[in-house]
Amino acid sequence: MAVSRQDETTVSDAPRGRGRPRDPQVERAVRFAVWEALGEVGYDRLTMDEVARRAGCSKPALYRRWPGKQPMVLEALEGFIEDTVRARPVRIGEPLDSLVDWVAGLVIFLSGPGRRALLALSQARATEPELAEALDRIVDEDRPKFAVALRTAWGQDTPDDAVHRAIDALLGAVFWRVALMGRTMSEAEVKALCEDVLRMRTPA
Repeated sequence: MAVSRQDETTVSDAPRGRGRPRDPQVERAVRFAVWEALGEVGYDRLTMDEVARRAGCSKPALYRRWPGKQPMVLEALEGFIEDTVRARPVRIGEPLDSLVDWVAGLVIFLSGPGRRALLALSQARATEPELAEALDRIVDEDRPKFAVALRTAWGQDTPDDAVHRAIDALLGAVFWRVALMGRTMSEAEVKALCEDVLRMRTPA
């Protein structure tokens, strides 16, 4: 979804007044370029030049939006997470339904370009402490939604350790199967996994 050179000049590189909104076409092109490049060349070899080339815009246009590679990559990640949530709305109410929808959305995300991109980010964690810390914040912000469903099923007084072990079991199984092994999960398999996790503790 590249932006043409004409668009680059008239939209991306045009002087922006204070408060002028970002161009969504360029934003989306950059997001896909970041994600595609991450999966192909990895985080270490990802450059602003490479993203600009793939997105069809200039490097200065990127620097007007992001101060560097890391915030650009993190914004792309958060954008794809938001897209996935919109694509798979979550039912609120029954804990099993909520868990199934959250996990099914994760499977969708990891079954597409997100798989190789996330593997590249995981590999970069060892040498990029600031990136690792930022990724941890994104994950930590995501965990409470699973905790709400589990406590609804098990009782609000369920110890934190029990909740965190269940979340680790749930997410670990999905990442192992889909991200590392490259195998997707059917709706029935997602439901069975969520049922197994809910059985890890007797409801209060």
